[in-house]
Amino acid sequence: MDLEILENEKTKEEPQPLDQYIKRFLKEAKNKLVVLYGEPFVGKTTFCHVLSRYFPETRYLRIDKNFEKEIFSKLGSNIRYVDINHPRGLISAIDSLIRERPTGILVVVDSVTGLDGYFIPQDPTYPSPRLENARAKFIDAVLQKLSYVKGKNTVIIVSHEKIKDFQTNEIIPRFSRTALRHADVVYRMIYDIQTNTRRIVKVYSRELPEIITFEVV
Repeated sequence: MDLEILENEKTKEEPQPLDQYIKRFLKEAKNKLVVLYGEPFVGKTTFCHVLSRYFPETRYLRIDKNFEKEIFSKLGSNIRYVDINHPRGLISAIDSLIRERPTGILVVVDSVTGLDGYFIPQDPTYPSPRLENARAKFIDAVLQKLSYVKGKNTVIIVSHEKIKDFQTNEIIPRFSRTALRHADVVYRMIYDIQTNTRRIVKVYSRELPEIITFEVV
């Protein structure tokens, strides 16, 4: 996603397609717990920063350190970063939000799968079912706690993707589907295979299966 294009869009007075797409997204996602997943560098972080323009305040729980706050913060507005370095730190930050009881803000967790290394070794000779189970319980606890923040706030939890079934090529968030019971809607961001420059967001939910909601240019 071209940052310069987004900056140009921000300075124009007339509503642009990006603005219309964001409003369509918020119509479905506002005050809900949203899972946004996709392959690395597809534009999930950029999208969340642009989305912050539509809220009076954004609490950005930043696990992924692959982006510079100084650069990305220019895409949004009123972003308050909270750097997360450990699973306990994420739980503590969410607990603080629950106690604070904010209203009308955007909360972003980017990305929860960035903490996988605390549960699964980088090069395991034997994948431990115990560690994988601990990871699954942790992500489930994160989504469950975030469900107490939604309702009066919009919550987006960012995740990488994984292939669930090689025969059907089904792509799902990189954590247990059991945890998704806490989510209201699940989106997958992908490249437009025809141009490879646009991003398409598909929504997966009981009501709207595999509907392309909007494109981010």
